[in-house]
Amino acid sequence: MDGDDEVRNMGFLFLQKLGAGWGPTLPKEKAK
Repeated sequence: MDGDDEVRNMGFLFLQKLGAGWGPTLPKEKAK
């Protein structure tokens, strides 16, 4: 796991905490 994966995982967990409503935005972030 490199630094980018760590940041991505932290961001994913952060969005999960904010609520399921953020779920649809995850594929767009991964597509970048």
